[in-house]
Amino acid sequence: MAIDLDELLRTQFGDLIDESRGPLEDVEQDVLRRVGRRRRRRRVGAGCGVLAMLALVVAAPTVMGGRSSPDVSTKREAPATTDAPLAPARPVGVERIDAYGGRTGTALVVVHFDAPVPTDAPMYVDDIEHPDAPGIAYTTQRPDRVKVCENTHWFPGDEGTVDVLIPVAWLKPGTRGSDIPLDTHGSSAKVPVCGGPDDVWPLDNHIQIAIWGPESDDPDAVTATISPDGTELVVEIQPTTP
Repeated sequence: MAIDLDELLRTQFGDLIDESRGPLEDVEQDVLRRVGRRRRRRRVGAGCGVLAMLALVVAAPTVMGGRSSPDVSTKREAPATTDAPLAPARPVGVERIDAYGGRTGTALVVVHFDAPVPTDAPMYVDDIEHPDAPGIAYTTQRPDRVKVCENTHWFPGDEGTVDVLIPVAWLKPGTRGSDIPLDTHGSSAKVPVCGGPDDVWPLDNHIQIAIWGPESDDPDAVTATISPDGTELVVEIQPTTP
């Protein structure tokens, strides 16, 4: 006897479904109960997550307050001052002054210190009697009125002087300009040095090196520098262009 497979599957499968399922109302209620349980579990889980986050936020300041970070300082400190006063670390002595002649007059003067001075470039000043400079200064004077310490001179010709002023406060106590050794080389002109405790008028507390008969008294022709090691003051004077 032949068996109709399709008919068998249709009848058997339908019986299995009818036996396994309950009334439609029961199935609907069961589905609603399961959905309700899942929603309650989600609300409870979400609530626990929010409470956990709040606990961490509240506890964080307490934990951070009890342990300071090594990289963060809450104390405000004044900024460090890096600019030192323009002066030698200790008073210096002047070992000697070398003056070198050029084509028509003194072209180079070198002042030798026994210890370093600040390497800032000397400043040009207009008023020799009251030089407004933080350190070494230089200026020029016309020949019709040349001030050298307490004296005033008048020179013939067109060239005046180039003058270098070194603060007395930078020098060892008792330093007198007239006691500083001076060596002349070549055709250099006269270079008087004055100032110090025994002078009547010490040019506002400066030692004056007056270069008479320079190559030029034009300020643009004069260059004053300090050597890199701070032990030499170099004054170069270019000749006047005809």
